[in-house]
Amino acid sequence: MTNSSSLCRMAGLLLTGFLLATGCSGRSPTSTGEAPSNLSDQTTDQAAPAEASAAATNEPAIKVVDAQGLDEIIENNEGRVVLVDFWATWCSPCKKMFPHTVELARQHAAEGLSVVTVSCDSAKAEPQVVAFLQQFPAQEAALEHVRVADDRTFVDDFKIENGTLPYLRIYGRDGQVLRTFVQGDPQGSGFDDADVEAAVKEALAAGK
Repeated sequence: MTNSSSLCRMAGLLLTGFLLATGCSGRSPTSTGEAPSNLSDQTTDQAAPAEASAAATNEPAIKVVDAQGLDEIIENNEGRVVLVDFWATWCSPCKKMFPHTVELARQHAAEGLSVVTVSCDSAKAEPQVVAFLQQFPAQEAALEHVRVADDRTFVDDFKIENGTLPYLRIYGRDGQVLRTFVQGDPQGSGFDDADVEAAVKEALAAGK
């Protein structure tokens, strides 16, 4: 019986390590935390007056955007390097890397870095998104939190390579993509906090 329990625990640890290495599949589970049997059962998200609600409750402002909306944010940051972090509350590796993303905004804002975090959660998961983001208030002008308009199609809408999260992009001061970070790609290259930070510093230095 003891051997059986040990084997189960070992299997669980191996599975956890595999998920962290390969990233999270670009499929948004329901607000219960269980993977939906049919993604089409989830309702299409509709934009809401997030800013007004946030102002009244001191919750983080979360704007709902589609791919065009994200492009507009990049355009509005012309002349700055922009780091975009696609994440979700159901993605453990995403949440592990998230504090580092926020810290980059704080450390390099004065050098010309803007950071946009893109939640890929469903509208039903808004309470979980807000609760998580309250740990990282976007008080700095260089940090903005947004959420995808449709959690069922965000992989295609935002061209998430390999369909996995976390997924990050760095845009140069001219608005062009300089670098992407893909988790769980077939070649197994992956990335970590140090890789992202080095690329951000390189992008900032190149634009001076």
